[in-house]
Amino acid sequence: MRTLSRSPLVLTVVMATTLAVPPALAAESQEAIRIDVPVALKQANVVFNMDHAAFNGDKSVGLVQMQRMVDHFKKNGTKGKITAVFHGEIAYIGLTDSAYDKHRPTKGGNPYKDAIKRLADEGVEFDFCANTMAAKFWANSDLLPQFKVTTGAIFRITELLEQHYTELQP
Repeated sequence: MRTLSRSPLVLTVVMATTLAVPPALAAESQEAIRIDVPVALKQANVVFNMDHAAFNGDKSVGLVQMQRMVDHFKKNGTKGKITAVFHGEIAYIGLTDSAYDKHRPTKGGNPYKDAIKRLADEGVEFDFCANTMAAKFWANSDLLPQFKVTTGAIFRITELLEQHYTELQP
């Protein structure tokens, strides 16, 4: 149990440090990057615990990491699934344009909907917490069509961990 409780923290720190060096800075380096530990996963099932705001500029760290993982899976022929479970303070990312504008101080609609659609088209599954919906007074019609409502985020994540998914918490 001790390993499970520390695992998301370690993965969060690793994920955050991979975002710390913008690609533009890496490209300006005069020395090519040498990979000492290449990673080519054969099988991986991953659940993204999307429960808090984590942004690099205006980009969702979680959505960026999901895309990187999808790209890595395709490049290396990795078999597996990626599921994102939205709940808590960051759940608004899963709202339709009209619901997003009601919840956020903006009138431009949901800027994350295209990234979510692309990821869903690539096979990423999106779950939304019914408890968060109840607390925010949101209905199923307030959610983007890619989302399925689950009994509760912590129950869904626990279920996926029991199925040997790895939890990432960006």
